[in-house]
Amino acid sequence: MSARRGRGLGPVDASPPPPVEQRCAALGDAIAVARRHLGGRDGGLLDEATAVVDRSRERLGLGTHHTVVVLAGPTGAGKSTLYNWLCGAELSQTGVRRPTTGETHGCSWGEAGALLDWLRIRRRHEVAEADERLDGLVLLDLPDFDSTVAAHRDEVDRLVELADLFVWVVDPRKYADESFHHNYVAPLAAYGHLMRFVLTKRDLLGEEEARSCAADLRRRLVDDGIEAPEVLPVSVTSGLGLEDVIGEIRAVVAERAAMVARVEADLAAAARRLDPGEEAADRKAGRDERGPGALPERAAADLVAAVAEAVGVDAAAEVAAAQYRREANLATGWPPTRWIRRWRRAPIAAMSKPSASSVAEAKVDQALRAAADAASVGIDDAWRGSIRERCVGRRAELLASLEGVLGQSARVGARPAWWAAGAAVQGAALVCAAVGLVWLLIAAVGGGFLHLDTDPLLPRWRGAPIPTWLLAAGVALGLATAAVCAGVARAVGGGRRRRALALMRERVAGVVVSDIVAPLDAMAADRRELRRLLAVARGGS
Repeated sequence: MSARRGRGLGPVDASPPPPVEQRCAALGDAIAVARRHLGGRDGGLLDEATAVVDRSRERLGLGTHHTVVVLAGPTGAGKSTLYNWLCGAELSQTGVRRPTTGETHGCSWGEAGALLDWLRIRRRHEVAEADERLDGLVLLDLPDFDSTVAAHRDEVDRLVELADLFVWVVDPRKYADESFHHNYVAPLAAYGHLMRFVLTKRDLLGEEEARSCAADLRRRLVDDGIEAPEVLPVSVTSGLGLEDVIGEIRAVVAERAAMVARVEADLAAAARRLDPGEEAADRKAGRDERGPGALPERAAADLVAAVAEAVGVDAAAEVAAAQYRREANLATGWPPTRWIRRWRRAPIAAMSKPSASSVAEAKVDQALRAAADAASVGIDDAWRGSIRERCVGRRAELLASLEGVLGQSARVGARPAWWAAGAAVQGAALVCAAVGLVWLLIAAVGGGFLHLDTDPLLPRWRGAPIPTWLLAAGVALGLATAAVCAGVARAVGGGRRRRALALMRERVAGVVVSDIVAPLDAMAADRRELRRLLAVARGGS
């Protein structure tokens, strides 16, 4: 028995990995999470991972009893001869002309019709007197992977994705072929624990030359990423070393673990391709616990400040103060002159909507791009595009949400009590002045047109007619009240400006948080969940 057999097919860990069904479900959930955000920017990785999940579920649904072992190799390496020897019958045509094996041959030890149907193997054979130590083995003789017929190479590629154990059969002339290492071994290095390498034509080499070829092949396999590769030198004509090959296959079949190991390796490989793998970048960027994709607190504060400046909260606060002063003066000013103020355009009416300003749009766009860059530190291009879309792509929605913020904050709202007091005084002053004026008019009409004695109509006080006193007192009281109230309005308007500024900044912050920061936080939470699911799919806890 080999050293590999003692190690088994899976890694040894103090904590057992989750069951393969759980890992498969975790990868499926991870794909769903990623699809919500990537939107086709994954370069087809999600579709590939979905195919892995579907294939894994189909394979698991066929049970774990069978082990699919493929014999793959170049033309003339002796692959079909080895296949016939293992099957105990001349099932596959042998020869040195290319291509020899044009269609995959399948041989099963025990009934495996459903599995062979799933593998789409038409040429199949069932060993009648099955070796109990091989019970459950499904052995496939693949077409030559260096065949000049494209369909043959496609068949090899298809079944390599479905095999539980790869037995690569090469000879001293072709084991160093670049296409073998570049197209098959290196890309499948993650499945190294499911690979065996058979070096044929041992009978044509001397002892030292055979050891040298085997050692050189091992070195090349290590360079391909295969850890501790096992090379079995054999002669398919004399039978030398073939017992070692059958021993390896028997050991793998007896463990009943190769199929699960293959599915687990598929899931782990797909999870690694999907994993952003940014833990180190996160630490380097000094991120908080919200993780990649979230907007750092400083960047969020900068975004709120930039958006507030872009939409003009300072100017809007001035408008709020001016609007307050205007309405206070209209409420407490000298009534005969109010109509002049009413003809003037209200300050709040002059405020422009944020979305109507191209300058505001440009400034907000710039602020959102800066926020997207801050949230994208250390993140791969696919997710960076999603973050940018979540920020810059929501500019119009953000401006629409901000449209009512400035106007609402600039409105005065409930009328202060001192306005009512000022208005009452102005009313009394107006009545006083009006009584005096009407009184004087009556006296003037009576004396000028009716030739009446005006002395009884114009009683005097301190040398002046009482109606004159009433008119002067009313006008003086009205103007004095208007002046005092205007001063109060100016003083209160300053506080109103500060309160409006704080309120508008708070409301802008609320809109930015709901429209930009919260969605980014949700994306970051999904990324954390994605990492957790991918860790489970890879076999972690």
